[in-house]
Amino acid sequence: MRLIKTVICIFICVNLNAQTTKHSFSSIQIIGSWQIGNSQVSDAFKKNIIFYKNGKFILNYDGYDDIGRIRSVSGHYKIKDTALYLTIESRMEIAGGKLTKGSPGFQTEEFTLDGGKLITIKQTNKESDEPFDLSVSEYRGDNPICIQIDNNKYYKLSVDPNK
Repeated sequence: MRLIKTVICIFICVNLNAQTTKHSFSSIQIIGSWQIGNSQVSDAFKKNIIFYKNGKFILNYDGYDDIGRIRSVSGHYKIKDTALYLTIESRMEIAGGKLTKGSPGFQTEEFTLDGGKLITIKQTNKESDEPFDLSVSEYRGDNPICIQIDNNKYYKLSVDPNK
């Protein structure tokens, strides 16, 4: 019986320590470039989000996605406690193009979108009623190096959003 209580106590302690830190943080701490999954960049970025000092953001979709038409969304953000509000003003998407066979061993999709023109589409409904849950998953000193937006973890690539 004592062994069971000890195991349960250890399990609870480990789970409490593994949880994401939930507290408010300033807009200054979020400024910079963040990439989903990890901070490693090879020949293309994965999905990433860039926060600027002036309250603007750009969410770029995965550079390895050879089929998706929407490439990025941009707008303004605000943070209230642990809530992130994103107001979309426009999106960049590919118009036209044709589907062609993907390159085996290089591309994961059977078909890829080839050609087309990148266009900007203004968002007509700019309301931002539903916030995203924002928390810090990892720190280096006092600086967050991993944030969580809803269920997605983003790792800091740069504190300078222009790099």
